[in-house]
Amino acid sequence: VTWLMFVATLGYVCADVAADGLTATLAMREPIESRGTIQSSVYLCRQIGMMLSSVIVGFGMNGPEYGGSFARGLSFEAVCLVFALPALAMAPASLL
Repeated sequence: VTWLMFVATLGYVCADVAADGLTATLAMREPIESRGTIQSSVYLCRQIGMMLSSVIVGFGMNGPEYGGSFARGLSFEAVCLVFALPALAMAPASLL
């Protein structure tokens, strides 16, 4: 499991760096009067995604198996599946 998490993190970091580079390239092509709109939108979406993932982990892993206060919770595998499904859904888009 540790190696899978390592590979997932490495993939995330590589994708994040590539996305930042593409965002900067597209931002330079924006007209002066609206420059920065693309970067602001991208960072807004990124922060919303990070907040949503924190909420999923916070509520999903607050069960008794993790010392939480909820009567039920998600297993580690279930949380990984919840995060893997959107990533898998976006995989075909990366082939374009």
